[in-house]
Amino acid sequence: MAAVDRRAFGLAIDQLVAWGALYYAYGVLAVPLGVELGLTTEILAAGASASLLVSAVLARAVGRAVDRGRGGVVMVVGAGTGGLALLLLAIARDPWAIAAACVLLGIAQALSLYEVAFAVVVAEVDDPLARARALVVITTIAGLASTVFVPLTTAWVERLGWRGAALAVAGVLVAVTLPLRWRRTGHVAARESRSHHDRRPRGFAWLVAGLALQSFVTTGTGATLLWHLLDDGASMDAAAWSVGLVGASQLPGRWAAAPLQRWCAPAWRMPLVLLVHVTAVCSIGVTTGVVEFVALVAFGASAGLLTLERAAMILERGGPAAFGRRAGEVAAVSGFARAAAPWAVVATAAAHGWTVTYAALAIVLLVAGAAIRTRDHGAGSCLPVSRISS
Repeated sequence: MAAVDRRAFGLAIDQLVAWGALYYAYGVLAVPLGVELGLTTEILAAGASASLLVSAVLARAVGRAVDRGRGGVVMVVGAGTGGLALLLLAIARDPWAIAAACVLLGIAQALSLYEVAFAVVVAEVDDPLARARALVVITTIAGLASTVFVPLTTAWVERLGWRGAALAVAGVLVAVTLPLRWRRTGHVAARESRSHHDRRPRGFAWLVAGLALQSFVTTGTGATLLWHLLDDGASMDAAAWSVGLVGASQLPGRWAAAPLQRWCAPAWRMPLVLLVHVTAVCSIGVTTGVVEFVALVAFGASAGLLTLERAAMILERGGPAAFGRRAGEVAAVSGFARAAAPWAVVATAAAHGWTVTYAALAIVLLVAGAAIRTRDHGAGSCLPVSRISS
């Protein structure tokens, strides 16, 4: 058990840095990058969408590779590719170089982020309680990625310029994640012999569609939040700290997973979390001051809960034997939705304003809740978070 916890902590640090460097840093770097190179916000958002699109295209193949016991190798390649992407971004002089950097970022995301880490844990750990503990440790620590990296990258931009900041982020990514991943190359057990059943579980298509829509809203809101706050007149520092607050708020959201699982029936868990998410998204678009602060906290907390709930639902409906494949299927469709989100949100905001944009996102989230069809859940959970502290 102690060995499992140590490996989980290593993956947690890995995911903290990977999410910070491969996902959140770009939103900060894009602002001064666009000013220097004369690129519009729409073009910069398209770059973020391109990276997510590439990640989605690779998701199924990556999931199958993890099921075959190659998760450690996959993540090592992801660390190197991410460092190369940020290096290319740092020396970019034209939009084509930015586009190439975004493509490499997308490859690194597919090989590095939660879907791979979760599949590695499921492949390594057979005991449901130990698996739940590992996933809570990973998501709790990695949930601080925006809290750490958005203000940190902002500070580096102010002191080093955006090119120097990109190099600093690349250095941290490679220095931290590559050694951690190299040690895992021999740990992940293959589950290929138990992964021959390709028939989809009942209701899985609805789950995939609903989670894709939820991903669209969460990504569209989170990826453009910095720009929304800047358009509303916030300073760069204040906007960066507000985005960091969303990340920090994921921690209490994940801590709430245990009591929610104890007190709330499986069929009601996801609707309840989505209701909080909908309310938060609406409020961000129309409020200021203390109410907006509360909305940002609620958005982060519900997003944190949704990360664990997604993994639990895939386990409950698809089982652990082919988790990498099923998670890859969800990640692929969700990835296409995430890829469209930054550009779609920015374009809608440019045409109709942020208030209308956030209202539309809330409606999409309501449709997601209807599509997920939580009544197909079993009575229990393959991710027994509620038993961790018992």
